[in-house]
Amino acid sequence: VAGEGMLGLARLFLAAGSKSVLMTLWKTDDAFASLLMPKFYELHLQQNMSKTKALQQAIVHFLDQKDSKQINHYQHPVYWAAYALYGHAGKPDVESIFDAWPKWLLPVSIFLAVLLAILILRKSQANAR
Repeated sequence: VAGEGMLGLARLFLAAGSKSVLMTLWKTDDAFASLLMPKFYELHLQQNMSKTKALQQAIVHFLDQKDSKQINHYQHPVYWAAYALYGHAGKPDVESIFDAWPKWLLPVSIFLAVLLAILILRKSQANAR
């Protein structure tokens, strides 16, 4: 489709049966990719992180290294901002999803749903009389 750009390439891989595609949006530095990809796969496969979390943590790993002159210039976004993951992100980080919500939200939501059901039931019974 005209105008899709790099998304069209990812869509082709997904249509061909790939579960996910990790690609760059522009030409990137091969030396950085040779450092980032092993870290990504280590985090995803050995530490059982989802693909999105592994990519994020692999990038953060290089952003946090301030003492190494060899890696220091990789902190510029031109190196790491091009990486994009399309498709299935892998095993969801269920703990992080539920940690984002307040602990009281589920019981309060259930209580309000039951209260609303009772009010609707009473109103329908009053209208039936």
